[in-house]
Amino acid sequence: MGKHGRLNVAWCNATPVEEGKKVWFRRREINAAQCYTTGTVTHALQPVVVRDGLRNVPADGIYSWDPGAYFGMYHPDTFWFDTVAH
Repeated sequence: MGKHGRLNVAWCNATPVEEGKKVWFRRREINAAQCYTTGTVTHALQPVVVRDGLRNVPADGIYSWDPGAYFGMYHPDTFWFDTVAH
């Protein structure tokens, strides 16, 4: 039986409550030490396809999870189609 199995048995059979708390916190420490995470990725390149003749679209912009950094901050309501597109 591995370490986690022994801790599970110890936790299930723990008396008094204080002994159970010690085992539970040890399990949490092990879990935290073995839990790998990747931080939030921001400012990644985000391609945007723009139809020929659509004007006022920025050539470069910011894409991230910051609420102010979505494409909407570039005011797509101000984009317009050039009816005499070349």
